[in-house]
Amino acid sequence: MTLDLTRKGQPVRLVVTPEKGAAGTGENVYQIGIGPRDETAYKRERMGRSLLGTAGMAGHPTKIGKYEVAGVIGRGGMGVVYKAVDPQIGRFVAIKMITAGFSGDQDLLKRFYREARSTGSLQNPNIVTVFDLGEQDGNPYLVMEYLEGTSLESILSTHRPLSLIAKLRIILDVCHGLSYAHQRGIIHRDIKPANIMVANDGAVKIVDFGIAHIGDKGMTRTGQVVGSLSFMSPEQLEGKTIDARTDLFSTGVLLYELITNILPFEGESTAATLMILFTNPRRP
Repeated sequence: MTLDLTRKGQPVRLVVTPEKGAAGTGENVYQIGIGPRDETAYKRERMGRSLLGTAGMAGHPTKIGKYEVAGVIGRGGMGVVYKAVDPQIGRFVAIKMITAGFSGDQDLLKRFYREARSTGSLQNPNIVTVFDLGEQDGNPYLVMEYLEGTSLESILSTHRPLSLIAKLRIILDVCHGLSYAHQRGIIHRDIKPANIMVANDGAVKIVDFGIAHIGDKGMTRTGQVVGSLSFMSPEQLEGKTIDARTDLFSTGVLLYELITNILPFEGESTAATLMILFTNPRRP
């Protein structure tokens, strides 16, 4: 999709290719840039997703490192998330592995290792804990705590009743987790209901720092923006340098949806949503 817009008196052409992640992850990927799309990079990404689907249909490993695989939790743009058991202590863990179809993509691998380093350095009750990092058959993987609960996305989609106090507590916990990460120079960049887990004991944890990065050392491919359109800040959509405020914007959208059950900046189509964000940022 190509949109010709006027922003601050200057003509802007946006080339947008929305790519919804595989079922079970809620991940959205958008190819967004000013000018023509990089067809070579786009075809490579499409080929990678095709290979991911083939790997998923072929089954899954019985062991990853020392961990015994119990099943598949979900599949997304980067790879597969498994439920597994640590045989030494009998603890369930979640393992996020890059699939074979992506192992040759150096940019994607950098994203994965960045996730491991940044998330692994975070020790906070409102952020999922990372236990281990490894590689199997050329595929790197990240071992995280396994959460018994449900995502905020599931709670919203099923219209599960929550009191106003419960909703505000969720947002406060998200803010506590983000504040801790921001103080350490780490930005999540994809705060949305699918990345907020509400455990059975009521604990709230932020998951998937898959596109987090340290400070402003951007490593996202030029012209590509990874995230969820309805929750992304305008500067993130434009590919500009971002800081902690982009997470605050997304958290504000999250709060708005929790309270009202609708999104503040959503049109009838991707084009309409972009028009609202770029040219007519109406008051919610």
